[in-house]
Amino acid sequence: DIWRFALGVSSVTLLATLLTQLDKLLLSKLLSLEDFGYYVFASTAAAVIFKVNGPLFNAFLPRFVQLFSAKNEVDLALAYRNGCQLASLVIVPISCVLAFFSSSILLLWTHDPQLVSNSAFVFSLLVIGNALNGLMALPYALQLASGWTRLAFYQNLLLVVFFAPAVYFLSTQWGGVGAAGAWVVMNFLAMVFGIQFMHARLVR
Repeated sequence: DIWRFALGVSSVTLLATLLTQLDKLLLSKLLSLEDFGYYVFASTAAAVIFKVNGPLFNAFLPRFVQLFSAKNEVDLALAYRNGCQLASLVIVPISCVLAFFSSSILLLWTHDPQLVSNSAFVFSLLVIGNALNGLMALPYALQLASGWTRLAFYQNLLLVVFFAPAVYFLSTQWGGVGAAGAWVVMNFLAMVFGIQFMHARLVR
């Protein structure tokens, strides 16, 4: 009975995995080994945002499922709004500190000035992109709770199609900074437009 939903979730997860690794796959061919190493370091460090995002997703998803199954739209909208506010309250301050004080934080952690000078700006951009991505986690949880995976599937598919050439073009011009900038722009567009489509259907 749930094969469509299971297939949808699997497809979304596969595309999301491809989306988060696509830049590294391309940059491994486009950058020198040294520059690629700096980018991978910055990407790995910036992934700390997802450590904050994951527990929020896991905490709110069961509540969304319960309220959606009970067709309690008022409490569902309230729980969704409270969850998004909590996510913003947690993710945005941490991301701002990491992005604006990236050099100091990375230097305190690594004690390697050369590594910091070559990766701090990329790290800042990737943190911003990951923060935007993290703010979309609870909207995605609401989509899963409603059994609606089509929007996330087509959104991720569209992003993969456009992200690959964007990374290729921008990285040939500006290296890892260009690829990180593409990640920021892609997540910003997904948040601005994708969530609006979702709200029009699920949170009227």
